[in-house]
Order: sequence, then structure tokens, then C-alpha cells
Amino acid sequence: MFLPPFDAAKRDAVLNKWLDYAEEIRNGTNDIIFVKANDEEGQEKLAAVGMLRKPFAETGPTRGSVEKFFVAGEYRGMGVSRVLMEKIEERAREVGRTLLMLDTEAGSPAEFVYPKLGFTRMGVIPRYGISMKGHLTDGVFFYKHLE
Repeated sequence: MFLPPFDAAKRDAVLNKWLDYAEEIRNGTNDIIFVKANDEEGQEKLAAVGMLRKPFAETGPTRGSVEKFFVAGEYRGMGVSRVLMEKIEERAREVGRTLLMLDTEAGSPAEFVYPKLGFTRMGVIPRYGISMKGHLTDGVFFYKHLE
């Protein structure tokens, strides 16, 4: 994740990161899932995005990681996160990933959404990451076994 401000150099770094994601899609280690929804005027818009990371590991071929899970503010509380996670889980099953893991910032709205989507809280790592406001924040970790 990149933190503001976004000057020209940082914009280039963000673009390069997304080009890296595109290469991961081509080589089969990442899938990016999009959900579209209609806005108030009936126009179709991007409502949510999430990634299913599928890193190679001979000792963990059934593991997948949910990353960059984001629902646009105007679509929160409307079931879009459930739709996105169902699509990610469907893709995970298709490629044999039956254990999903994810993490989020402690105290964020997502911390309370993931259990509603069937994820089990594993625990907290103090001072795990840097928040969008630039301070150290705890990370909360979750997992889910897919049927």
C-alpha cells in the first residue's frame, strides 16, 4: 500500500506495482476480482475490488491470501463486501485454494466485517503496519476454511 501524498514519483511507483500485479495474473499467482453496481443515477460503477493471491508453496498448495479488499464508501452496508468475498471464494475453490487468510488494521470497519463473512479471528500483531494517517497500527489476522 502507498501512503499520501502522491507526487509524480509515487504515482509512477503505484503504476509499476499494478503492472507487477498484471504480471502475477499472467503467471497465475494472483487474481483480481471486481464487483460493479449501479449508482443513484443507474450508471454502472466499480463498487469493490479484491485480490486472491496464490503464491507457490509445495508445503501449502491449498493456501490463498485475500488482499487489497476494498469496497467504495457509497456501496458499504449494501452487501457488496459479501458479493466480493463470494466471488473470491468461488475463484479460490476453482484453483484448489481451500484455506484463505487475510489481515486488516485493528479498529477498522473491516475488522468487524470479516467475521460476518465467516472468517475466524486468529489474533493481533502489535505495531504491524503503518496506517493511512502515518502511525503504527496493530494488524488483526483471520482465516477461513472453504467447504
